[in-house]
Amino acid sequence: MIVSVICAYNPNNTGMYTVDKAVSDFFENHSDIELVFYIVGDADKSRDGEGNIVYKSITDSYNDVISSDIILFWGDFIFSYDFWLSALIPRMISHGVTVDFESSVEFLYKYILLEGADDSVFSKVIIYGTTIVADDSTSLCCERYFRSMCRLIKKARLVCFRDALSYARFTFLGSPALKLVPDCAMLNSNKYPLGLGGNNRIGVYIGRSEKLDQLKFVSLARSIKKKVKMDVEWIQWFPRKTRDKRLSFLISGSVSDERPKPSQVVNGLYQYDLIVTDVYHLAVNSWARGVPAILIGYGARHEKGTLGSKKKETLFSSFFIQDYYVFWESVSLFNNADLVNMIDLKLKNKSLNSQVSSLIRCAAKDASDHLKKSIFG
Repeated sequence: MIVSVICAYNPNNTGMYTVDKAVSDFFENHSDIELVFYIVGDADKSRDGEGNIVYKSITDSYNDVISSDIILFWGDFIFSYDFWLSALIPRMISHGVTVDFESSVEFLYKYILLEGADDSVFSKVIIYGTTIVADDSTSLCCERYFRSMCRLIKKARLVCFRDALSYARFTFLGSPALKLVPDCAMLNSNKYPLGLGGNNRIGVYIGRSEKLDQLKFVSLARSIKKKVKMDVEWIQWFPRKTRDKRLSFLISGSVSDERPKPSQVVNGLYQYDLIVTDVYHLAVNSWARGVPAILIGYGARHEKGTLGSKKKETLFSSFFIQDYYVFWESVSLFNNADLVNMIDLKLKNKSLNSQVSSLIRCAAKDASDHLKKSIFG
């Protein structure tokens, strides 16, 4: 069986590495499956970082994709109209995939929304872990996009959104193929050992926030260290930048030029009792391994694009842990006593953290079983 896996493109990104690796892990015991990975972009700039996944550019591969046994659209914002306009189309043009806006739009309708495909092709389509959480009325106003999305959802074999907001937007179709699932990087949670804690170490990383909030984060991290009497260490989640070196030194007092491989970064999460971050997939991978995470984002703003905070807040709300989600508006440069006390309580509540991990694993098992049934019958 040939499975064409169409991935979102984002190089040098540890989180997106874990998203794509989840496909390989999911099929690891199925020797009869041939996975062919495609991206919308320059395949030579693939994000794997370890050589385990070889990507092909989806350009000029249309016939190969639609003739495969399963067409698996995997994760992220690839169906988001907002993502198309703000990031994907400019990237396609810069990578030489297309030459201008008009040709990019036509490309996406053909390759992603399968606008000209026969119904027989749609019956092979499985969409897993996608999101349109950043989309607003602009998507609704584009009649062609909305019509094509509705057709795809109604005719596809399985359509799995990773967040309740995206899922709710298409429930009016009444499609039995529609399902709400955890993020792709959580799919194989039941295969991972559970973090046991007890190492007296807290891991921190900030990479998605503004300069003033970076200074707030330094103040918060120092206050946490003083309160809980644990080592607070910088996690090098993304490739190191000058900003990272400065923040790492201010928080932990040390700087390293080492850039660990994505697998080393992810496996290193087990050494921490708690993670504090503003990065969505760092929190996803922490909880998937039973390591509790505090996630920080913006609340009092309307954010568009893939880096907006709404996806983070929605994720935590889905698993009853919205109280582990911290708004930047509540973080101070000078006094974070109440916030630090809350984080200290979350750190010590091992029973609750274990319960959350169990809930995530139950959701992951349900999603995995559903996906297996859809593929293998």
